[in-house]
Order: sequence, then structure tokens, then C-alpha cells
Amino acid sequence: MSFHKMKRYEIYEVGVVQPELVPTGMLETGQVGYFLSNMKSVSDAQIGDTFFQEGKKIEPYPGYETPKPVVFAGIYPEVVDDYEDLEKSLKKLCLTDGSVKLQYESSVALGSGFRCGFLGMLHMDVFRQRLKEEYDLAAIVTQPNVSYQCALRNQEGLLTIDNPGETPKAELIQYWKEAIVTATIITPRDYLKGIKKLCEERRGFCQKEEFMSQGKVVHMEYELPLSELITDFFDTLKSLSQGYASLDYEHNRYEISAIQKVVFHLNGEPVDALSFLVHDSRA
Repeated sequence: MSFHKMKRYEIYEVGVVQPELVPTGMLETGQVGYFLSNMKSVSDAQIGDTFFQEGKKIEPYPGYETPKPVVFAGIYPEVVDDYEDLEKSLKKLCLTDGSVKLQYESSVALGSGFRCGFLGMLHMDVFRQRLKEEYDLAAIVTQPNVSYQCALRNQEGLLTIDNPGETPKAELIQYWKEAIVTATIITPRDYLKGIKKLCEERRGFCQKEEFMSQGKVVHMEYELPLSELITDFFDTLKSLSQGYASLDYEHNRYEISAIQKVVFHLNGEPVDALSFLVHDSRA
């Protein structure tokens, strides 16, 4: 049984990795092993899951967390006739990457396509590169965006918006919330001024600044909107520091913010696939 998926599987073989697969019939504490089963989907094999014998009461191994996409983009074929090939290719890629969220999407301007969720910008770039190199498919990838939350005037609770095309009418929205992350930056002191200016321009707020290695290296923590972080922040950071600065971030909370929807029109018709949500200062 899978504890977190709560699905039952038949086990055909159990063994250890040495580094070849060696059948042993059992696994003991501390061993790196494998098992062969009738699991039909790679997405069922989640990292950190706990498997146990059906009928036994167990405590799952701590630390499990389902991957949650934070960056979303539309993927459309450049040629309409390539839609079926694109669909097959995306599904094959998702078999080997269970963290990608895939759903069908349709646009008046771009036709039929897919809405994909990724763990970050690097994840999206790697996925797009694999699509091109492994399946020789050139696709149109729309402006990446993040999840926002909005409170409606006529209902309780918060509505999560991953796709700007599904944004409610402006008169129905009471307020918006945007994702805030805690970004950890480590950089040589020589590049401190430019990096601090970059963070402030991206609506960042300094939480911590610490000098290390006899004052030669600076460790900083900034609270930044996730939407500001995914738009070439990393590339700019590397450019300002000549490649020496490092960046890590984790989701912190959602915070009330002034968010606007930007819509492009083609011959008077709105192109929903090109619309995006952005802070009022950027609109």
C-alpha cells in the first residue's frame, strides 16, 4: 500500500541496488532497494512516500510533501497540424516528470494547447528544451505567470488563479493576494550595492544582512514577490555579480497587493493566451 496515495499494488520482486538490481525478497533498515509492481503511472511514485504491507498500522516517514507548481505557462504548437504530436510528446515528458501539472487549454488566437505548471523558471526552461531536443517540436510558450489569490464580493474564501484567462470580472473582486517568498542571497561584498538596488527595484524588503569570511562575503535575506523573482531576476543577479552570487528561495505567504490584469487585443479581439496578471506599478 502507498500511504500518501492510498493505493494498493501487487509486488512482484524486491531487492537491493549494488549498483545492479539484486533480488533479495526483503529490505532491511539502511538498505537502498527497489521493488517491481503493477504501478501504472509514474506520477504515483512520489518522492518521500511510504509503502507498507496492507492491513498493518504504521507511522509514515516524516518530510513528505507533494510538489506544488508555482510557475504556469501556456504551450501551443506553432503549426496547428502538430497538435497531436505535441500532446503525445508532453504526456511522455510528464511520465518521467511527475511534478509537471498538465491540462488542456484553448485560445481564440493560438488555438488548442496546454496549460502547464512548473516548480520554477529553471524547471520550465529544462522542460521546454527537452521538448525541442527529444521530440523536435518547436512550440509557442506564453508569458510565465504565478498563482494569485483573490477574494470575491459575493462569496467566502479565496479563489486561486493560475490562468489569467479565468480571472473574474473586476467589479466582482474585493482584493488580490500575491505570493511572497524569502530569498537567500550570498554574494561577495564588492557587488553588494548593485544587488541591493536590484532587490529594492523588485519590491523587495531586507530581512537580514550578515557579513561572513572577515567581511568579504555577505549573506542577505529578502522578502520578494514571487512574480518579481521569476522575471529574469536570476540572470540579472548573475550579471551584476559576474556569476559569483548565489540564490535560493522558499515560499513564505500570500499578501494583499494591488494586482491588475493586462490584456492584449488583436484586431479588436482580446487574446486570452497573452494576457497576464501584474502588480499595478508594472501595468
